[in-house]
Amino acid sequence: MRDRAMRDLQKLSPEQRADIWKTVWAVLNLPAEKRQMLFGMDEERRKLAREEIDRAMSDSGLQLDEERRKHFFRRYFEERRTIEEKLRKDSDEKRRQFLGEMRVRLKQEFETVAVKPAPGEGAK
Repeated sequence: MRDRAMRDLQKLSPEQRADIWKTVWAVLNLPAEKRQMLFGMDEERRKLAREEIDRAMSDSGLQLDEERRKHFFRRYFEERRTIEEKLRKDSDEKRRQFLGEMRVRLKQEFETVAVKPAPGEGAK
């Protein structure tokens, strides 16, 4: 498992590895009760993922031996991670687009407001 983790780390870009180390150190520096809460959430997420994979295997009608079952789990996780990453990138891209449009609208709105006083703000 350690070897696999090291291989997976080597596949990441230097920026991604730096992000992981930053996260690891942040978690290690958390108070014990907060750390336990995070790990509990992670366990819950893993439990849900295992249930999802079991459902996918069951729905597909596959009857796999233990080795192929493990391989199915790994592949499912890998492909699921790829999908989640793509969705995250698409969402970030869309968010940037919407934020840019919002900034333009606000700039236009507030440039015109700066010229004219708002209603009820006449000269005193």
